[in-house]
Amino acid sequence: RRAGTDRVRLTLRTAAAAADMGDNHRAIAQLRSLDPSTEIYERLAYYLYDSDDVQGAIAAATAAVDAAPPDSPALARALATLSRTLTWPPRPAEVKALAERALKVARATGTSDAEKGAILVLAVCAEYEGDMEATEKLLDSVVLRDSGDLAMDLRALFHHARTRYERGLMASAAETAERGVRLAERTGLSWSTYGTDLRFLWLLVHYSSGEWTRAAEMAAGFGARVGRVAEAVLSSFALFVEVASGAPQVEQRLAWLRPFWSDPLVAYMSRGLAAEHALWQGDPELALEHATAVLDAIDPADLGAIRISAVALWALADLGRAEGADELLARARGVVRAGMGTEGHGWMARAEAEWHRANGRFDVEAWRRVVEIFDPTFVYETARARWRLAEALLASGERAAALEEWRCAVKTADSLGAKPLARALAELGQRARFVTAQQSLLTGREQEVLALVAEGLPNREIGERLFIAQKTVSVHVSNILGKLGVSSRTQAAALARKRGLL
Repeated sequence: RRAGTDRVRLTLRTAAAAADMGDNHRAIAQLRSLDPSTEIYERLAYYLYDSDDVQGAIAAATAAVDAAPPDSPALARALATLSRTLTWPPRPAEVKALAERALKVARATGTSDAEKGAILVLAVCAEYEGDMEATEKLLDSVVLRDSGDLAMDLRALFHHARTRYERGLMASAAETAERGVRLAERTGLSWSTYGTDLRFLWLLVHYSSGEWTRAAEMAAGFGARVGRVAEAVLSSFALFVEVASGAPQVEQRLAWLRPFWSDPLVAYMSRGLAAEHALWQGDPELALEHATAVLDAIDPADLGAIRISAVALWALADLGRAEGADELLARARGVVRAGMGTEGHGWMARAEAEWHRANGRFDVEAWRRVVEIFDPTFVYETARARWRLAEALLASGERAAALEEWRCAVKTADSLGAKPLARALAELGQRARFVTAQQSLLTGREQEVLALVAEGLPNREIGERLFIAQKTVSVHVSNILGKLGVSSRTQAAALARKRGLL
């Protein structure tokens, strides 16, 4: 009482502060030390749901609804939270009825945070049913509305950005995600559930749209030496750009994440990307082990099963093994739903194409469909699909078409700095005799620099032609000399002409 409050108020504030720092488990423990009430049950349900204890969250939210006075702000909040806890596994009819009831009570009592929460749940229901027009309308109606609850406002920004990302609307997704990240930074909520989610979503938008310099800068801020789940979740997302670019710190980051693989989201992200890393390193057995472990850990209805099943099928195909491929494809198909976005459909198409490859077939149309879905929004995934499409076209005798797809993939891999993909494309180029061995060693930029060196241009003029720094030109020239095994620019130009590299 000396502090102008009581034990219940103080504990609620302390629990909220713990959740704001990403420590939902501490928030839960603090609330459980109090005598139960509608408010305690509702807050407990909210934090339990954010900690992936769905059944515990449902029980607490139900108790909150049962204990709430009729037509009160407490009832509005309890109903909104109960509807949220029931959104997974999906049960749209039941959830929609609860959310509409919550909305009615919230508006009647002027409870703006519960109103916003109910509308967010209704948007998720519409999304699940495939009504994206209704989803957008609902999210647009609340995304910039101040609810008086910063955590709720961040939640709205996240879902607004997420739905746009999944539909391939990258500019809009980036704008909303950045708005959320900045709000979290200003208010000290960067480590809260949605503060963290917005940070990794913002990185994912840059990564998927091909802005890897920015994505790498953001990933560098996601510390590898993690000590708690919130840090591990954020660190896991750095692996997207680090694995794809062949960054040397991947193994160190994975070593720090390994103790957190009991957390479903950390396991899904870090082990899923560890599987891709193993495939790029030529170890499909290890990749299959990672992917299988993830599929065993995540919810059977989780859309993430599509991506992981596709990666597991990639591993089976590299092993030349069809056993288990049918089951993996069935797992992916089993979670497809009407409201799935572009990314989900792209990965489903890839799972189908990899299934054909695991069964010893290079299906041109299957890989062409993957390209068509991902292109042009998901830049890296488009390039990876073009790599396989080029292989399939070669196998079917369509050499000219294969060369065109290969060149597109090479250009993207070079511009992104996707070293593992670039190496795979170089190997394909040599097998197909698209290039000589020396050509395949040079990146696209190095070939441009070599052509200008052969014209006799100095580094300064090469830099002006290519709009890059003179120091960068010098680095490229040194790499070219080393790869060609010569010691001077004159020798490099002569060798290039002799071997048809220009």
